[in-house]
Amino acid sequence: SYYYWEYGRKPHRIIYYSLATILLFGIAFWLNSNHIASTANDIKDFNIGHGLYFSTITFTTMGFSDLIPTGGLR
Repeated sequence: SYYYWEYGRKPHRIIYYSLATILLFGIAFWLNSNHIASTANDIKDFNIGHGLYFSTITFTTMGFSDLIPTGGLR
């Protein structure tokens, strides 16, 4: 972990790596949107914003309520 975080001397790297992870998986979820089911009636088409939202709630462990992974993503 020294190469990534340098033992607390550069804590901003944690934020950058976290945001990069959310963005990367948000795009991956958007590309695999057929494996994500919606319980909300207002989501008709799954766009990149929904992918980033799903990635954020997954990364922060807030839980799934309106978007649920199905198939291989489960």
